[in-house]
Amino acid sequence: VLGLGLLAGCGFILALSFLTGGSGRAAEFWLGAGDTVFPYPFTIQNIEHLLFFLAMADIYNHVPYARVNRPRVWVQFAERFRGSEDEIRNRQRFYLPYLDGVERVLDLGCGRGEFLSLLKDEGVAGRGIDLSAENVALCRGKGLDVEQGDMFAYLESLGDGSQPAIFCCQVVEHLPAAALPRLVRLIGAKLATGGLVAIETPNPACLAIFATHFYLDPTHTRPAPSQLLAFYLEEAGIGGIEVKELSPAVESLPAVQALPDAFRDAFFGGMDYAILGRKL
Repeated sequence: VLGLGLLAGCGFILALSFLTGGSGRAAEFWLGAGDTVFPYPFTIQNIEHLLFFLAMADIYNHVPYARVNRPRVWVQFAERFRGSEDEIRNRQRFYLPYLDGVERVLDLGCGRGEFLSLLKDEGVAGRGIDLSAENVALCRGKGLDVEQGDMFAYLESLGDGSQPAIFCCQVVEHLPAAALPRLVRLIGAKLATGGLVAIETPNPACLAIFATHFYLDPTHTRPAPSQLLAFYLEEAGIGGIEVKELSPAVESLPAVQALPDAFRDAFFGGMDYAILGRKL
């Protein structure tokens, strides 16, 4: 076995392991940070994924794998595969009735600031946290209140019970498995009694996401089933939990309409889901 490890200044680790002998295994590369590393077969496709990962690694608000800036990479990616800002704002209007009477919302992983813009239009104070300097600059250019930083460190800096509402959209699917319950525990600790949490993520109960959207983003780590997220929320002191399916698969894949109704409803429903609850 011949190994080569490269350590970037930001703490990102790329290791190439060339395996020889009778194992018949191909070379691998490992990537991660600290104690978290991931093995990948050494193929052209995965090298392309790695390069894309490096270009986008600073846009997500979780474990800081690498702080690599590639101007407009995330903006271009989001515009093509997530949708325009106007489209996302229109989808996120779904959450407004749940925020009736709420004066302030914390947006974790605020991205391009669609939800913050929507809150501003509705007269609700919003504050965003995002790891990406590009996203932060984009949001501040719109007059939005956004801070650059890691969402875990930011939540830990807040007083317990200090937040009336916390919003987290299309973020948890980027987290390592162990980070998800940690995030939910922090949200539970920082919410005020009666405070709202709203989390949106791809819906693994809808098989269509695996054929279309989920693997388009190589920084997705794993989907989060609603039952698991509901369990974590309950353990964190959140009650009144509701799960709402969003983005019907039939809108993206019209052929799904030809499936038997019961099968379509069971396996090709909403491509995303929202899970909402309140601090007890």
